[in-house]
Amino acid sequence: MSYSTYFNYLLSVGAGIYYKPVSHFELQLVISMNHQSNAALLEPNGGINFPAITLGAGYIIDPVQFKPRTHPDPYLTSEKKKRWDVSAFWGISGMTFPDESQVPMYGITILKSIQVNRFGAISFAGELEMNGRARLLVQRGTIEEVSPYRGSLLFGYEFLMGKTIFSVQLGVYIYRPYKEKDDIYQRWGLVHRLFDQFYFGINFKSYRNFADHLDLRLTYSF
Repeated sequence: MSYSTYFNYLLSVGAGIYYKPVSHFELQLVISMNHQSNAALLEPNGGINFPAITLGAGYIIDPVQFKPRTHPDPYLTSEKKKRWDVSAFWGISGMTFPDESQVPMYGITILKSIQVNRFGAISFAGELEMNGRARLLVQRGTIEEVSPYRGSLLFGYEFLMGKTIFSVQLGVYIYRPYKEKDDIYQRWGLVHRLFDQFYFGINFKSYRNFADHLDLRLTYSF
């Protein structure tokens, strides 16, 4: 009931501290919560959730000396960055018993990002998505004729890491004729800038601890 595929994903969130008793040696403590599943690619997909405590020790061959900054910091005088993103995405989700199958999930997202600190930005977005599960159920006659599309608004935070962006978003449906699971969902994203204005990466959508699907996305940013 936990695994139905050979390839699975691991999500982990946690915090840690490290202590240096001497210049060449450090001790580490990390506490995390972990989830492993196939991101609803195929059923069954119960997944496994588990906490973890990690203890570690490291020897630093060449310690780094952190010296006081002696030149001006350009971030302090530069204007905060703002951008618009238009993303097209496509993924696959598994159907549950007795309608076991795999269906496409695709759509478009328009997002506004506003930088608020050196490494972070807040985001506001609108999304229109085609729910392949609803479309297949209509085609099979399992449910009455209903639109498979669903629209939502999202709010989130982005971690700006050079050419890579890790994002966390909370979404709420404003249009969803075929209702399943919750009205509120989460999106976790990781994209990388391939060219000046194009990003490519993945997004994971879930309801609390229930996976909806994992998708690939191409983003045009301006």
